[in-house]
Amino acid sequence: MKFIIRYKQIFIWLLSGMLMCMFAACGFGGEDEESLLYALDTSEESSQSVPDTSEESSQSFPNTSEESSQSVSDMSEESSQSVLEVDNSKQEILSSESEKEQLLSATECYRSILLDKADFINCSEDGEYQEAVNNGNIEKTFTSSEDITGEVTGFTIVDMDGDGENEIVLSISTGSVDEGFEVLHYQDGIVYGYHFWYRALEDLKEDGTFTGSGGASSSSINRIVFLEKGYAVDTLYESRSQYGTDGVNEIQYYKNGEVCSEEEFNDALNRQYEKASVTWYKLTTENVTLAFENRFSE
Repeated sequence: MKFIIRYKQIFIWLLSGMLMCMFAACGFGGEDEESLLYALDTSEESSQSVPDTSEESSQSFPNTSEESSQSVSDMSEESSQSVLEVDNSKQEILSSESEKEQLLSATECYRSILLDKADFINCSEDGEYQEAVNNGNIEKTFTSSEDITGEVTGFTIVDMDGDGENEIVLSISTGSVDEGFEVLHYQDGIVYGYHFWYRALEDLKEDGTFTGSGGASSSSINRIVFLEKGYAVDTLYESRSQYGTDGVNEIQYYKNGEVCSEEEFNDALNRQYEKASVTWYKLTTENVTLAFENRFSE
């Protein structure tokens, strides 16, 4: 009986031990299972994130390559455009210089006209009317009549407007009468001529100034100003006859368009008379050579 009781006790102890082991195993198994599940979830998330990164990376690299290639292309186009602009600019400069080289110089043009080998363009004061003229038909500068014949009796070389470049002035007559003057001005390869009546351009001085007369009480000291088209006369001093408020004829004096005294005007006129006058040459081949050597070689 005692043996049976003892056996039962042993059996209970063994059964309790087994149950405890099972409980322990189940406890440890649960933790391992959760750990395993966690590891598996982490692995899945990691495996999912890696492809995403790879996708983003694969997308970004092609874009960068496209932008880089586009940038290089743009730079290449800009560089080509810059080179083209520089080449065009150089070409324009060379073309301009070439055109200038092809233009005859003032000296060559003037010489050809004086030697009756070329025409000049006779113009009105405003430059609108233009007509080709030469020494053989010089009368066209002042008349349209076919009954009047003009002749170039002399010439001089002088800087009319004080810009450092010389002009040619022709003296013209109709038989024994001094008719007037033709002022020849070189501009951009062309010689333009402007006609002055005899009393409009008197006593031409070496500095290009001259006197003009409109009567006994009307005289002036002037200089020519060449414009882009035509010319203007700059009146430095002037005396002008005019009627006053009392109906009496009076003489008024002006300096650069402003009223001045008679004394100041007369002093200016005396200084003008004292200036050296230009040298006039008779129109011959020898005199053309001599005049050009004296004036254009200075």
